[in-house]
Amino acid sequence: MVGAHFGYRDDSPTLRNLLIRLLVSDLSHQLAGEAPAALEHLRLGTANAVVCLAQWRDSASKGASFNALSAEVAPILHLPDLLHGLEAEVLLDVMTFFDAEEAIVRGLLRRDRRCRRRRGRARRRQPPAGRPLGGLGVGAENSAQGTTRGL
Repeated sequence: MVGAHFGYRDDSPTLRNLLIRLLVSDLSHQLAGEAPAALEHLRLGTANAVVCLAQWRDSASKGASFNALSAEVAPILHLPDLLHGLEAEVLLDVMTFFDAEEAIVRGLLRRDRRCRRRRGRARRRQPPAGRPLGGLGVGAENSAQGTTRGL
């Protein structure tokens, strides 16, 4: 029955393995790109897995058990390592694992630091107003005049 509904087949089927595969399938569906290759073999091929987990996750009375299971499975999958380096936009729709939200925050902070560094470098390259350009001793206001004098 589980095989027919979720596509789960295993030589030694266990509830633990089924739940892990359900969570991985949900994660893969929510990613705005390809799932990490290390998880691909755990993915179930049916939409039923995604629908089942969405109903469980969004249930007012059962949502806490979904979150508890998700928190238990994330370290088994080494999820923080697998999500490291993915762009925030790829992870925006992921609701399966809290680690995805943490990865979004880390990614946005990295992006913010890069932007600040770039702005700092750009400011250092711009000469202050009224200062000589290019070390030639010609002020910004005189640079046009200095180039036409020899003509």
